[in-house]
Amino acid sequence: MLYQILKPIVSFAIRVFYKRIQIENAERLNEDVPTLLIANHSNSFMDALVVGIFSKRNIYSLARGDAFKKKFFARILDGMRIIPIYRKEEGKHDLAKNDATFERCVKLLKEKEVVTIYPESISVTEKRLRKLRKGAARIAFRAEEQNNFELNLRVLPVGINYSNAKNFRSDVYINVGEPIQLREFKELYKTDAAKAIIALKQKMETALKEVMVNVSNGMDEVYENAVDILHEKYSGEKSLKAEHESNVRVAEQLNALQKNDSAKFQLLKESSLQHGEILKTLQIPVKKFTKKNIEKATMISLLVQFILLQLGLLLHIVGLVLNYLPYRFAYKTADKVKQIHFHASVNFAIGMFGWLFYYLLQLIVLSIISKNILITAFGALFIPASGMFCIHYYSFFKKVLVRYEIFKLKYGNSALFEKLLEQRQMLALI
Repeated sequence: MLYQILKPIVSFAIRVFYKRIQIENAERLNEDVPTLLIANHSNSFMDALVVGIFSKRNIYSLARGDAFKKKFFARILDGMRIIPIYRKEEGKHDLAKNDATFERCVKLLKEKEVVTIYPESISVTEKRLRKLRKGAARIAFRAEEQNNFELNLRVLPVGINYSNAKNFRSDVYINVGEPIQLREFKELYKTDAAKAIIALKQKMETALKEVMVNVSNGMDEVYENAVDILHEKYSGEKSLKAEHESNVRVAEQLNALQKNDSAKFQLLKESSLQHGEILKTLQIPVKKFTKKNIEKATMISLLVQFILLQLGLLLHIVGLVLNYLPYRFAYKTADKVKQIHFHASVNFAIGMFGWLFYYLLQLIVLSIISKNILITAFGALFIPASGMFCIHYYSFFKKVLVRYEIFKLKYGNSALFEKLLEQRQMLALI
């Protein structure tokens, strides 16, 4: 019941929290067959939410068992169709409970439900796949074995790719891959179950790597700079699919360069980091130092943009008064969380419920003061609309600020401006 109540609310809130969210091959989520969904795990509870909103079917997700320690939270999580899985890291004394979890998963799969498991068994905000554990493969084979390999179970790989996992109004590209059919491993499993589990685990690893960005360890910073620099060259302002393909291409080229030509890679690394540092001191994000923003960094263009900001300022202030408090509280609370992979989950949960409470409170006050149902109805529409206006206004404001900084650089320090353009052209050669 709780799942059905919260799903439409969460679906709407997710589309507000993320600026752009896109899924590839969504129809594969909704095929009426038993499905063990496997995904990379870089953003805690948000991973389950961003996939779940696109599914017409019920999705059950496995989550770390220590989140179920308190009965109140355990009941809420259970109502949201989240099942505990226990790891050695949280204490060996609970590992025996996993047998009941596995059996529940088998039962759900037999009923043609979707069960999501994160085979890395840990959430880390990195753009790479960590070594998979065997739990997902064991659940899959247990389900088929108990049904004489007639269950027609499939393992569905899903890559969850965030532009910035931590940030509000970032992007998410969800890439649903080709399903793995368990019947492919039937004969091997009957001959040697251990080999079959390893073979399936290896195939799952390959399948997940095909639907996500994989950056070699220790190369995160140079990758982020290179992606931002090459964003315009490879994808521009196109779809998230085009941007994802661009990111994959950059990662593959950098991985190959690091492996095959360490001297050239080191030169590229130093140049990209220097380029990023210069722009950082100028308060210009690397990704925003683009042809379009450079073209818009003119006196006349900036004057028009400044006038537009002035025209929308009053509505922006009203929107802030009506919507800012829950956002600020959620952001500040999340910022205190030490584990970065929990930031978005805390921010989203507190922001969503905090805003709903703040929204209803304002409507009650408005209803009491006005005693007019039409005014209250207008408030019910105006409050969220003004909040969305604030989001777009602030985004436009930041864009104008960047263009103003580029304008100052362009006409105030032309030598440095030309140097940055030359650096960018050189880095674009990879």
